[in-house]
Amino acid sequence: MKRKLFRKFLLLCMGNALTAMADTSAPAEHVQVEGQLVEGGIVCPLLRTRDGEVLPLTGIGRNDYPPSTRLTLNGVFVRVSPCMQGKRTLQVEQVLKVEEP
Repeated sequence: MKRKLFRKFLLLCMGNALTAMADTSAPAEHVQVEGQLVEGGIVCPLLRTRDGEVLPLTGIGRNDYPPSTRLTLNGVFVRVSPCMQGKRTLQVEQVLKVEEP
């Protein structure tokens, strides 16, 4: 009996996790983000926005621009990424402006 309840619980949890990851009900909204690259990105470069949020970036490499470079980017926020930091990740689609330090 305990095994059946445990299996049902696992299936319920897994189903909810998969639903959350595969949520495609709303199309991705393109955003323009400005900020300065900061050190500390483990897998992805990090951008500190004007309001202080630190965003991991995918679509550009950690060594593409030096720290302190100011960037204006066009992209979409993604729910799942290889980055291991931040609450949300920006998938960069286009680098609009680069101001090197």
